[in-house]
Amino acid sequence: MTLELFQKHGEAAVGDLLEQFKGQPAIEALLRIVGKQVDELEAALFDLVVNRFLDGATGDLLRLWAKVANVVPGGDTDDELRARVKAEIRLLRSSGTTEDLLEVLALVLGASAPIGFTEYPPASFVITVPAAAAPLARIIADLIRRARAGGVGASLVFTGDDATAFLFASGDSPETSTTQGFSDDAQTFGGLLASVY
Repeated sequence: MTLELFQKHGEAAVGDLLEQFKGQPAIEALLRIVGKQVDELEAALFDLVVNRFLDGATGDLLRLWAKVANVVPGGDTDDELRARVKAEIRLLRSSGTTEDLLEVLALVLGASAPIGFTEYPPASFVITVPAAAAPLARIIADLIRRARAGGVGASLVFTGDDATAFLFASGDSPETSTTQGFSDDAQTFGGLLASVY
């Protein structure tokens, strides 16, 4: 349902006058004055109603939506929190199907996020999401756990590009990288896992 502001009540009232009252300036002026006040009242009510919907809610009102949907706000922006609330509402309407699960994840990650789904019969699957979604790992894993059908195993895999992934050397000789793999033997430089070696 889409609400739209009319904001032409005075002109509409003048246009709806009976023929015997049309063309009388005093009556038309009165209707335009009252119509302007109705326009202002409509604008105020429109703002009140639209901002109470989930799509228009911000700040404390959005946190109230989150509380009703049983979503605990963290350091989320309004858009992130709104997406989590929508995902929770969609989850409550879920039947545990693949389509339900993918729709819930698309609400949190965004419709354009590449979400992979691989089924492993008889009762398990793997969901792959981009590495950029790693900060949402706990939220995504919890949604998958609750959206899947009972007795079905699920795995969550984050995919990334080779620029940030841990990689072994491509051959027998060592390769130098300041971003990938372990550090060198002297522990003087190395990749993402330099401090673990």
